[in-house]
Amino acid sequence: MGHVYEPQTAIGLKLLRTIAKFAAGNLVGNALTILSGLLLARWVGPEVLGLFTSLTLVQGYAPWLLLGTGNGIGREIPFALGQGRRDRALTLAAAAAAWTLWMANLCAVSLLGVAAVQAVKGRWDLVFGWLVQAVAVWGLLFCANYLQFTYRTAGDFGRLSRIQVTQGIVGLLGVPLAAGLGFFGVCLRALALALAQMVQLWHWRPFRVRPAWSTPDVWHLMKVGLPIMFVGQLSVWWGTLNNTLVLAQLDHVQLGLNAVVTLGTGPFMILVRAVSSVVYPQMTQEFARTGDLRQALRVAALPAFVLLPLMGVLVALGWWLMPLVIPPLLPKYTAAVPALQWNLLVLLPYSLNSFNNIFAASGRMLPYALTLVGGMLAYLVALFWLLQGRKDLVAFAQAMVLGRTVFLLLSFAYIGWLVTRVQPAKAPADPTPVE
Repeated sequence: MGHVYEPQTAIGLKLLRTIAKFAAGNLVGNALTILSGLLLARWVGPEVLGLFTSLTLVQGYAPWLLLGTGNGIGREIPFALGQGRRDRALTLAAAAAAWTLWMANLCAVSLLGVAAVQAVKGRWDLVFGWLVQAVAVWGLLFCANYLQFTYRTAGDFGRLSRIQVTQGIVGLLGVPLAAGLGFFGVCLRALALALAQMVQLWHWRPFRVRPAWSTPDVWHLMKVGLPIMFVGQLSVWWGTLNNTLVLAQLDHVQLGLNAVVTLGTGPFMILVRAVSSVVYPQMTQEFARTGDLRQALRVAALPAFVLLPLMGVLVALGWWLMPLVIPPLLPKYTAAVPALQWNLLVLLPYSLNSFNNIFAASGRMLPYALTLVGGMLAYLVALFWLLQGRKDLVAFAQAMVLGRTVFLLLSFAYIGWLVTRVQPAKAPADPTPVE
């Protein structure tokens, strides 16, 4: 018997309910995370946070080692489920687990080697810092870049929200450690966060499959996922690049101040991420079922157009509140307020970013990568120009707003061209890795 599919309006309303529940759970977790971040910033100086942040830069580069297998299952599992092929979904999950474990172990051993080098130099603070990074990067690769993908493809957003709440509680409880022990306390807090996330993600994993090596399946996941990972990690790396340039052009103290700039947008990004996380697997299943780009894009329409005006109000409110809230709460970070205000504007183009899931859902990652590179080039050009007049964090925030806006406009221009040129086709029997 065939499946009975819901009309688009019902699907849209169902998505809004799922997004609301997911965002509500994340809101609690992120509220705790933000509270702990504010307390941490109040009691720990920017020089300590800057040193710790410089070590965590490795987390922005490590996911490239997976060569897209996590992103591959993020696309292939909902695609297979949309076609009613659950056995295929489980086989791919097992192959991805085997590859991810191998790479996570290799990366952790490499970072242990870095810690050993620092021990020879007698830098015991950096020894401990790199030991913590070895654990955190292992968890990042296997948990965040494998297990979390399986939760999203299975639609298990409720448990992801619970994990987020636990992270907030653990982070809050770890603040006294950081306040009392300085850099070592910050590292211990990060270690506790990484371990708590690993334990929960493993305990509740939706696909309980044993890792099983399969060269054809791993290769297939790489072919499908590498373009998606390249774009996704390129977007994440954009933030890492921004931090790297802050450190290079300014100093550790400014990098510590920039941590508060990033923290300030955290509460607003909850809604943005919730919309995109829920829309993506549904959009992929819709494309797998119909092969129609327009039909798949409609999945994102209602959530995105509810989010945009809401985000506009929140950004305006945040711009007004930040100069009133930050100085009394975080007197050491008052200098970050102007950059934080400008950085809030990035949330406006982010509000419509869920439409860009169509690139991954339909396997058209090359043009998406080009639009992202175009946005990054706009950011770099703007940053170079702005730094001629002012060497501070505001220049970085303004350049990011411009770059993200250019990226969104370029991607929308291509989507518009695509839907007018490509006629609805039969649902593809197999996903297309790249265009």
